[in-house]
Amino acid sequence: LELAANRLHDFGIKAMAQALKGHWASLIFLGLQENNISDEGVTALLEALRDNQELQTLELDYNAISDSALSALTSALTAC
Repeated sequence: LELAANRLHDFGIKAMAQALKGHWASLIFLGLQENNISDEGVTALLEALRDNQELQTLELDYNAISDSALSALTSALTAC
């Protein structure tokens, strides 16, 4: 799913996470570069991707994500 440069911001990520709840399990690619996502959006994304066992690529370049939030996301996704 490629959504780069769509100006999603945190509220868009939260809405997408809610809308796709339960349908993320087979997502293999998620491109979210250049969407002005912050730690708040990462938290929503983390919740949404919790049950995903298939994700191979998550692109988050050029967002406003702190190192600590990125580290938490990395830890959660590698634990799946």
